[in-house]
Amino acid sequence: NLHRGEFWSYLTNLAYGVITTRDPQTATTDVLTYQDLVHAGELLGPRVYSTGPGVFSSENIEDLDHAREVMKRYSDYYDTKTIKMYGAGNREQRQWIIQAAKEMELMPTTEGALDFKENLTQVIDGYPGHEHSFPVFPLYRDVIDLVAFSRTVYTPTLLVAYGGPWAE
Repeated sequence: NLHRGEFWSYLTNLAYGVITTRDPQTATTDVLTYQDLVHAGELLGPRVYSTGPGVFSSENIEDLDHAREVMKRYSDYYDTKTIKMYGAGNREQRQWIIQAAKEMELMPTTEGALDFKENLTQVIDGYPGHEHSFPVFPLYRDVIDLVAFSRTVYTPTLLVAYGGPWAE
């Protein structure tokens, strides 16, 4: 009965009219349990979407097949539709991850971090999401046009502001 009953943050979301939540990265898999319970009608809450744990450089992606194995964990075991890629290696490794994710119909988002060149290559390579601010200010027209043309969803979060004041 550990997960039975009420989960106060979900009730708070509903009280303020929030009917869908998306956590772009969690440190644990318990949100996936809550997601399943809400979906099954066993727990009152908004629609819950999450990536589960992030994909980090500790995966040490060796090739495209290895990237597919890692993505399979997310699509089959975690049963999630999105992943969060945290600078999971060099550009070639990140390209394998995006390719494997697309093959498994997973939508990857990225951790912005403090490397502006890496941020731009993620946009160029087709990552559909970029979390946190770009670490430079101001953003010039060429970068704005690139992000718009790529249709990358850019989420400049308030709590983690690379290149700006920290709120965490």
